Amino acid sequence: MGRKVKVLLVARYYIIEPLGLLHLAGLAESLGCEVDVELAQNNDFTGLYRRVEEWKPDFVGFQILTGWHLQTFAACDFVRAMGSRVIIGGPHVTYFTDECAKHADFIVRGDGFRNFRRILQGEVGPGIYFDAEQLAEGFPMPNRGIVYGKYPVLRDSPIRSIITSTGCPFSCTYCYNSMRNKMYGGFRHTQRPVGDVICEGIEIRDQWGAGLIYFQDDIFGFDHKVWLLEFTRLWKEKVGIPFHCQIRLELTRGSDGDRRLDLFKEAGCTGITVAIESGDALLREYILNRPMPDDLILEGCAKIRSRGMTLRTEQILAVPFSNLQTDLSTLRLNCGINPEMAWTSILAPYGGTEISRIASDFGFYEGTNDDIQESFFDRSVLRHSRTARDCMESAVAKMGKKGWRSACVVEFVDDEENDRYREQVIIHQRLFNWLSKVPNGDVLAENFITLTKDQWTWKVLGEVTKQHLESIGMGKKAEEWVQELIRTMGYSSFDELPEVVRENPLYFVFFPSSAQFAQHVIDTGALDNHAPIGLKFDALWAEARRWLFSRSLYKIEPATEPIAK
Repeated sequence: MGRKVKVLLVARYYIIEPLGLLHLAGLAESLGCEVDVELAQNNDFTGLYRRVEEWKPDFVGFQILTGWHLQTFAACDFVRAMGSRVIIGGPHVTYFTDECAKHADFIVRGDGFRNFRRILQGEVGPGIYFDAEQLAEGFPMPNRGIVYGKYPVLRDSPIRSIITSTGCPFSCTYCYNSMRNKMYGGFRHTQRPVGDVICEGIEIRDQWGAGLIYFQDDIFGFDHKVWLLEFTRLWKEKVGIPFHCQIRLELTRGSDGDRRLDLFKEAGCTGITVAIESGDALLREYILNRPMPDDLILEGCAKIRSRGMTLRTEQILAVPFSNLQTDLSTLRLNCGINPEMAWTSILAPYGGTEISRIASDFGFYEGTNDDIQESFFDRSVLRHSRTARDCMESAVAKMGKKGWRSACVVEFVDDEENDRYREQVIIHQRLFNWLSKVPNGDVLAENFITLTKDQWTWKVLGEVTKQHLESIGMGKKAEEWVQELIRTMGYSSFDELPEVVRENPLYFVFFPSSAQFAQHVIDTGALDNHAPIGLKFDALWAEARRWLFSRSLYKIEPATEPIAK
């Protein structure tokens, strides 16, 4: 019997298990390969190099994302020099194929399970591969043990992720899915057999434990007449773990939408994530290609909430043609919806997407993606304009949907104002979750964001918040909230409060278990007023996001717990 082929799979470490790698690991194992995984944290590939030196794998497969590509290319080159053959897959490969080919022996574009198998079995030599028969061999069963055994934080998380399908019929300009559809000649929804999903759910429950499953499909339960019906019956009967999922708001409309939501609820769905992206209808339709009227958004969100399910909305700030007022309109819409979580990112114009072309064609972006970071939350790389949105509206009225681009000439702000807007976007994004819970939070946001940079402090935020609530007739209510916070934290007076809480108590009162959250912020030191503008509220934002996930959206931790001063 010959030596087993050794395969080492590499991805960026993240709080969610790398689903693609789990399925690839399961496929490699089913072929009789020895398999290992390395997840690189903070762009540190030292562990990878050590493992390659010790284990000498035949193949090292990298999943590369835009924004994480330069450092990963360097790792690919280093690993090749050590003697292992390198395979590259992932979104960046699909749209920067020639660039990736300089750093690997095998390039896999698009859905890669079959080509990965062919590479491991020696059926093909080095080269670039694309499987035009999209997922012709289906999804291999994932191998979770290989990741959970090496990364106990992922193993011990109360939330586990599963993907049941690929494909999306919508064509959002910022998403790779629309380009993926073009690559395969049109939309195709590939759904895993219900039985496979049930088996995976049982394995997670019995071997790994989970308080909640997050279905990572872009549009979970798309086939509600057959697949979702069978899934609901079997998941409820055989698995029984509550779950969270993602859908499009268009799929909540009419009787079909009602039926889909009812089946979700029956199966054990406790919450849903939906993307709004912008509060400005013109930007939604013409820049993001999400032509959803406000009434559809409000009605869909209300339908979800009416079934007792929690709600997370998603949105993007600083898109081409946006300005401070359009960003504030996004917050205003969320204040009206009042979701458990209003998740917000800052646009990155990923190459290959339609929005990247829009940004380039109109002069908003002149880069090559080498200036993009690996997260969705970094400083905008676009040039911006205060007047572009109004110019677009005028051009649409004059030339219509097909001709407006030729009639729109964008005037950009100078570098100083552009930097100012970029900094405002960061502060806005870091505070968005909280602001969406404050009455008329968009007004408060504008009052604070338009202050000078030296006034963007925790203490000033507290002062502006108090003035805001007083101005809308809620001053007395605000005082009651603060007194309740004082009492619940175990203090007898305002002056006894720790300084962090005393300077801005009204920040905490809008969070679930507010006293516990205030104490948590104190204990973690999640506030640095001395940090640069772009980092000032970073740690606080991260802790607030985690708190809302666990206490409000997923409800996987107790709502109340003792306070220890």
